[in-house]
Amino acid sequence: MLKKNLVLFSVFTAVLILSPNIAIGFPQEGKVSLFSTMEEPEGVNSVILVTGFESFGKHGFNPSGDIAKKLDGMVIENHTITGIVLPVNYSESVEIIIQKIEQLKPEIVISLGLAATYDSIHVEKIAVNLKKTPKKEGKGFSLKIIDGKGPVLRLSPLPAFKIARNLRENNMLAQQSCFAGFYVCNSLFYETL
Repeated sequence: MLKKNLVLFSVFTAVLILSPNIAIGFPQEGKVSLFSTMEEPEGVNSVILVTGFESFGKHGFNPSGDIAKKLDGMVIENHTITGIVLPVNYSESVEIIIQKIEQLKPEIVISLGLAATYDSIHVEKIAVNLKKTPKKEGKGFSLKIIDGKGPVLRLSPLPAFKIARNLRENNMLAQQSCFAGFYVCNSLFYETL
C-alpha cells in the first residue's frame, strides 16, 4: 500500500495522490495551477502521473484515456506530466499504476476514469473494499472483497469537500462523493490508498 494522500474524482473519476509539499489552486481566471508550498531549486522538474482508462463495455470512447495521452509530455510550472492509459482490469490496472509510481516517484498522481451517468466532477472521499464481478452464469454481477485483510473502508485524508467547493468556485460542476462505485476506479482508489 502506498503511503501518500489520495482523493478520487468522478465524471472523469480521478484519483489524486499528493505529496505533502504540493497544493492545487486556481490562482487566476479559473486556470488550474499546481504549485509547491516548499521552494524547489530552479529548473528542477517533478513528475505528475496522469492515468486514464481504455474504452470498455458499451463505451466505444473513453475520454479519460484520451486526456492522459494528450497531457503526456506537457510541463506545468516545473512539473512534467507522464500520461498513460490503463486497462479496464482490476489487477492489471493496479499493478501498472503501482509500478509507475515506484518507477517515476511522482509528486502527484491523477487517475481519470469515465462515470458516464454523472453530470459533474465527483470528488471521492471513501474507497470501499468491494468490487463488482460477473456471475459465473453470465447474467448479472456479484460483489467480491478486494483485500481480505483490509478494512471495509479507506478514507482519503484530503479535504474532498473543500476541493469540490474550489472547483465550483471556478465555474466547474463538482461535488463531494462518498461512493466511488464497485468498478475498477474504486478498486484502484482502495488499493493505492
